[in-house]
Amino acid sequence: MNLAGYAIRHNAVTLLAVVLLTLGGGVAYLRLGCLEDPEFTIKEAVIYTQYPGATASEVELEVTDPENLPRYIAEAHEYMSRLLAA
Repeated sequence: MNLAGYAIRHNAVTLLAVVLLTLGGGVAYLRLGCLEDPEFTIKEAVIYTQYPGATASEVELEVTDPENLPRYIAEAHEYMSRLLAA
């Protein structure tokens, strides 16, 4: 049987199918889960060290050497250090 011919001869059935599919699509779209602002976690670590009597360059060499940091914080992609003399 020819589908196009059937749709033309039985236009009420075709119209009902189109309306049901349109309504079903609209309901499915409205129930679709969406996150405008998905949650994400910012992982951050702050390490304070005190070396009384040590200079800033000594602390930098012993504690904040960027080559040693991946051993302590494996998942970090960026390292930043700030040294303040007290």
